[in-house]
Amino acid sequence: MFSPTLFCETYNPDLQSRLMIVKSIAELSMIDGCPRLGDVSLAYGIEGAREWLKCHLLKVNGFVGAKQKLTNEQLHDLSDQIACEYPYLNIAELCCFFGRLRSGKYEEFFGSVDPMQILKSLDTFCRDRLKDMLKAEQEFETLSMENRIKERASHCVTLEQYLINRNGMMKVTIYWVTKDEAIIKRIREKFGIDDYTSVNGETPAEIKDDDIALLRETEKRGFIQLRFKPE
Repeated sequence: MFSPTLFCETYNPDLQSRLMIVKSIAELSMIDGCPRLGDVSLAYGIEGAREWLKCHLLKVNGFVGAKQKLTNEQLHDLSDQIACEYPYLNIAELCCFFGRLRSGKYEEFFGSVDPMQILKSLDTFCRDRLKDMLKAEQEFETLSMENRIKERASHCVTLEQYLINRNGMMKVTIYWVTKDEAIIKRIREKFGIDDYTSVNGETPAEIKDDDIALLRETEKRGFIQLRFKPE
């Protein structure tokens, strides 16, 4: 666990310029292990989160050309409001926001650095974040679907190969409607069906293509029911 001072030094305002150029905010949202603002508040109290935010706001304050800067009271109140309203944002995302705020991507400052303009900008940033995350999720789903299609295609065979593999046999599952053991025995012998029967009254079998019509007739007569199950 970092001390509050070491935390501020590690996630310092220099990160603003480095992280503002990411193509998608979603890249920052998915950084494993990057603490969220709420985590900072839990670890160091609201005071720790406030000090870190003030450090980054001061960078913005000094960069913007407006004559009237944020006062200490405004810095204090603005930091607390951000910490309370946006605990789900992680540190990298906030660094990106402050960098983009300095670059003029969001609300402009006229004459003074206005806390309300900063909060409006942060709200816009969060909407951009949601769009980027939804886009990333859609891209991930598309890629997953493509991979599943490729995986299935790798196991597919041509019709010709399928017919060769079947070797003139069809796999079926026979459900014994009749309970007459003598009739069941004659059907087994006629079609070469094994003696095994599951607790559900079913027997898997491989029937010659030439015998399928006769097996269908046996089904029509009410002795069996044919069930075709995926392999």
